[in-house]
Amino acid sequence: SIIVFLVLKALNTSQIVISTLSFISMLPAVYLLIRRCKWNQIAFLVNDLIVPLLWIVLVIKGNSVFIPMCIYHIFQITYDVYGFSEWVKLERKQRNN
Repeated sequence: SIIVFLVLKALNTSQIVISTLSFISMLPAVYLLIRRCKWNQIAFLVNDLIVPLLWIVLVIKGNSVFIPMCIYHIFQITYDVYGFSEWVKLERKQRNN
């Protein structure tokens, strides 16, 4: 995580702490997705709870043009919950067969 922080700092990334957390939380989500594990949806949910903070900070600073991005992440969070519930349903169905 220190390396990610330093790379983002070298790239002059705004909101560096939130950006670092976002990047780091994405790594296990992608790994679990590649492994086709149902927990990838929970990992993406964690990431989708962090990423909107980047947009919310911009909106608070007066950039109202980013409000749609905040709204978009509400849908992403909903999709993550739905995706996890579908994984659970599929898992139950496969066990019963």
